[in-house]
Amino acid sequence: MSEYSNLLEQTADRLFRDLTEGGTVERLSSSEQMRGWEKIEELGIANIFLPEEEAGMDGSWEDAAIIFRLSGYYALNLPVGETAIARKIARQYGVRLPASPAALGRSDDGVVRRGSASGAPLFRGTVTSHSEVMDGSLMLASVPSGAQADFAVLDPRQASHGIQAANVAGETRNTYRFDDAECILLEGPGDGPEMLDSYGAILRACQSAGALAACLEKCSQYVQERKQFGRPLRKFQAIQHQLALLAEESAAVYSASSAAAIALDKGREASFEIACAKLRSNQATGPATSIAHQVHGAIGFTREYSLHLYTQRLWAWRSEFGNDRHWAQFLGRHVLGDDGPSAWALITARGDQ
Repeated sequence: MSEYSNLLEQTADRLFRDLTEGGTVERLSSSEQMRGWEKIEELGIANIFLPEEEAGMDGSWEDAAIIFRLSGYYALNLPVGETAIARKIARQYGVRLPASPAALGRSDDGVVRRGSASGAPLFRGTVTSHSEVMDGSLMLASVPSGAQADFAVLDPRQASHGIQAANVAGETRNTYRFDDAECILLEGPGDGPEMLDSYGAILRACQSAGALAACLEKCSQYVQERKQFGRPLRKFQAIQHQLALLAEESAAVYSASSAAAIALDKGREASFEIACAKLRSNQATGPATSIAHQVHGAIGFTREYSLHLYTQRLWAWRSEFGNDRHWAQFLGRHVLGDDGPSAWALITARGDQ
């Protein structure tokens, strides 16, 4: 890790620890979210992808992965990764977003037309958020290919109505209905949904790596302190075996998400690595969360203990930006469509690159 990466990790770690009191706060209030967001903007963390002349860090995907993992490690309910990705996508289309938090969303029925008087783009359709929606958030939503654009940047306050919802971890996942709302269009060939899935998938894979590391750390600490039959739990071979399995899952997700970030930084098509990272993190969720709760026994299922901050997020993230079936089918089509001699040859060739 470079000196810059070390400094970035230390800075983000210190900030996220302060915001979540070391990873024990279940959910920040609206006022706490806004105060925390001011600190994030002050440090420029959400501008990780932007160039220095735009108050950014000119960071790479590997740099961003550090921030994404730490947000998962501290169960931070602020859309840091989502905002960074939204700003990166907008800049790819030559648009600079305002300095406000951003949510990522998807519309399957959105249509865009030009206002008869102003000529401004107007959006009509339903948008479902796939990330935390803070007060004052913008919404960067992918739109269907028939809308002749890739994304629409919307203000949720302009929605005609909305449905408040949350995932199993309590993170907001709202649905909004827009009727001819003014928007900023990011016009392109119509591959917005695919780009959203890819960038969102690597975000969730990195966050999952951080959450799994937190689970492993909590389990290791608990078995050091807890005694059964006069012996620390860590002395029991069955417990050691379970922790080894949890460590394997954590390491695998960390490695897969890191490989996806490296592939993106190399400037080549990285959908294969992203699919592998998201599918691997999805597959790790079941056994890893099961082990974490079993090791902790009854205390692991209480709301007073912070383990649920991580396991519930892992359960929720598993289905966001592509579930197991979505990415397994994607990889299957990719391997079957390859002209190489075997799947192993494809994997090793991409790895060597």
